[in-house]
Amino acid sequence: MITVTRATGNVGSEVVRMAESENLVRASGLDWTILRPSGFMSNALQWVPQVAAGDVVRAPFAGVPIASIDPSDVASVAVEAFAREGHQGRTG
Repeated sequence: MITVTRATGNVGSEVVRMAESENLVRASGLDWTILRPSGFMSNALQWVPQVAAGDVVRAPFAGVPIASIDPSDVASVAVEAFAREGHQGRTG
Protein backbone atom coordinates (compact mmCIF):
# COMPACT_ATOMS: atom_id res chain seq x y z
CA MET A 1 0.00 0.00 0.00
CA ILE A 2 1.34 3.39 -0.98
CA THR A 3 -0.17 6.74 -0.10
CA VAL A 4 -0.05 9.66 -2.49
CA THR A 5 -2.47 12.34 -3.54
CA ARG A 6 -3.50 12.29 -7.19
CA ALA A 7 -0.33 10.78 -8.63
CA THR A 8 -1.49 10.90 -12.22
CA GLY A 9 0.61 13.49 -13.99
CA ASN A 10 4.00 15.12 -14.19
CA VAL A 11 3.66 17.67 -11.42
CA GLY A 12 7.18 17.29 -10.11
CA SER A 13 9.77 14.66 -9.44
CA GLU A 14 8.25 13.49 -6.14
CA VAL A 15 4.81 12.97 -7.64
CA VAL A 16 6.31 11.25 -10.68
CA ARG A 17 8.25 8.86 -8.43
CA MET A 18 5.13 8.11 -6.40
CA ALA A 19 3.12 7.45 -9.58
CA GLU A 20 5.88 5.16 -10.85
CA SER A 21 5.87 3.33 -7.51
CA GLU A 22 2.12 2.82 -7.74
CA ASN A 23 2.51 1.44 -11.26
CA LEU A 24 5.18 -0.99 -10.04
CA VAL A 25 2.86 -2.16 -7.26
CA ARG A 26 0.05 -2.68 -9.78
CA ALA A 27 2.36 -4.68 -12.08
CA SER A 28 3.80 -6.79 -9.24
CA GLY A 29 1.19 -9.53 -9.40
CA LEU A 30 0.49 -9.08 -5.68
CA ASP A 31 -2.83 -8.05 -4.20
CA TRP A 32 -2.76 -4.32 -3.58
CA THR A 33 -4.86 -1.43 -2.34
CA ILE A 34 -3.62 2.14 -2.64
CA LEU A 35 -4.81 4.83 -0.24
CA ARG A 36 -4.36 8.46 -1.20
CA PRO A 37 -5.18 10.74 1.71
CA SER A 38 -4.59 14.42 1.11
CA GLY A 39 -4.68 16.88 3.99
CA PHE A 40 -4.47 15.63 7.55
CA MET A 41 -6.65 17.40 10.11
CA SER A 42 -3.88 17.25 12.69
CA ASN A 43 -1.74 19.48 10.47
CA ALA A 44 -4.33 22.24 10.88
CA LEU A 45 -3.14 22.70 14.48
CA GLN A 46 -0.20 24.67 13.10
CA TRP A 47 -2.73 27.31 11.95
CA VAL A 48 -4.04 28.03 15.47
CA PRO A 49 -1.86 31.10 16.12
CA GLN A 50 -2.63 32.50 12.66
CA VAL A 51 -6.39 32.04 13.02
CA ALA A 52 -6.34 33.28 16.63
CA ALA A 53 -4.66 36.46 15.40
CA GLY A 54 -7.61 37.02 13.05
CA ASP A 55 -5.77 35.99 9.90
CA VAL A 56 -7.06 33.55 7.31
CA VAL A 57 -5.44 30.36 6.09
CA ARG A 58 -4.89 30.34 2.35
CA ALA A 59 -4.41 27.33 0.10
CA PRO A 60 -2.20 27.57 -2.99
CA PHE A 61 -5.06 26.90 -5.42
CA ALA A 62 -8.09 29.13 -4.96
CA GLY A 63 -11.34 27.39 -5.75
CA VAL A 64 -9.93 23.90 -5.21
CA PRO A 65 -11.66 22.22 -2.28
CA ILE A 66 -9.39 20.50 0.21
CA ALA A 67 -10.79 17.54 2.10
CA SER A 68 -8.99 16.95 5.38
CA ILE A 69 -9.02 13.62 7.17
CA ASP A 70 -7.98 12.43 10.60
CA PRO A 71 -4.95 10.10 10.42
CA SER A 72 -6.78 7.61 12.64
CA ASP A 73 -9.51 7.38 9.98
CA VAL A 74 -6.85 6.53 7.38
CA ALA A 75 -5.58 3.83 9.73
CA SER A 76 -9.11 2.43 10.11
CA VAL A 77 -9.51 2.23 6.34
CA ALA A 78 -6.10 0.55 6.02
CA VAL A 79 -7.09 -2.06 8.61
CA GLU A 80 -10.33 -2.70 6.71
CA ALA A 81 -8.43 -3.09 3.43
CA PHE A 82 -6.01 -5.57 4.99
CA ALA A 83 -8.55 -7.53 7.00
CA ARG A 84 -11.40 -8.00 4.54
CA GLU A 85 -11.74 -9.22 0.99
CA GLY A 86 -12.95 -6.95 -1.78
CA HIS A 87 -10.46 -4.11 -1.62
CA GLN A 88 -7.73 -5.60 -3.79
CA GLY A 89 -6.96 -3.71 -6.96
CA ARG A 90 -8.64 -0.53 -5.79
CA THR A 91 -7.38 3.00 -5.30
CA GLY A 92 -9.05 5.56 -3.10
